[in-house]
Amino acid sequence: MVTSLKSSGDSDTHAQTGSSYNRKDELKAFDDTQAGSAESNVTIPVIDLAGVRKEANLHSEIVKQVKNACQKWGFFQIINHGIPVSMLDKMIDGIRRFHEQDTEDKKKFYNRDYQTSKVLYNSNFDLYVSPAANWRDSLSCVMAPVKCGSLKTASFK
Repeated sequence: MVTSLKSSGDSDTHAQTGSSYNRKDELKAFDDTQAGSAESNVTIPVIDLAGVRKEANLHSEIVKQVKNACQKWGFFQIINHGIPVSMLDKMIDGIRRFHEQDTEDKKKFYNRDYQTSKVLYNSNFDLYVSPAANWRDSLSCVMAPVKCGSLKTASFK
């Protein structure tokens, strides 16, 4: 089932497709509200995984929902995925602790080597290919299985 979630996020970065979409008109309408992004009526796709392991027909329906969300929005939220909230909270806390470190500590991880680095920290991952800068810092960690001893480990304060 796809539902909607009100977002207080930055609506002008959400890509939409379709011949009737006019980004300039949408930006003007948003700006004319003078309410900021907190009052945005942007909704994002929410995909519910409840029952997917029990009902075989749900798998193909969810695949269609993911495909649609990726094509139309480029992102989505998954609910009922089975990951405990406590684990998600710990991940967010770890990311926050990383970003709150001194700049010199974060510089050790700053790079753009997406082919071989397992931990990447940088600003504007698409800086050299995007027509406009989107100022944000990103921390990416590859968590796929690796041979024991082939990955340098790091501890964040």
